Amino acid sequence: MTRTSSSLDPFEERIRETILARRTRLERDLADWVAIPTGQNHRPGLMRLHDVLAARLRDLGAEVESRPGRPRPGWLEIATGTDDHDGDDTTDPPPPTLVARSRVGDGVEAIRPILCGHLDTVHPPM
Repeated sequence: MTRTSSSLDPFEERIRETILARRTRLERDLADWVAIPTGQNHRPGLMRLHDVLAARLRDLGAEVESRPGRPRPGWLEIATGTDDHDGDDTTDPPPPTLVARSRVGDGVEAIRPILCGHLDTVHPPM
């Protein structure tokens, strides 16, 4: 069921209007970000996207922290369908984890959105 604008509360409407006002930039940024080669643990691409997202989140006023990544568990195997594991050397330290927090402080009691994701794309580095 899709909610129409008229069924949104004032807080939800404010979020909707903010997203609509930034739509062009959001779509451009998304296209740029998915073009960064991060697949198959391609470390240069992972670090580039990490830095791009950290800068963007700082620009939005977030407190940004980079924490050491945790190694992949031994039981988890990555099947790439090729013998070329460019950047998938398990002796390399895992890429860092990016943690960003933003304090709202507007006095509004509301459910706040949280963004969680991973950086790797599905295409291999070129």
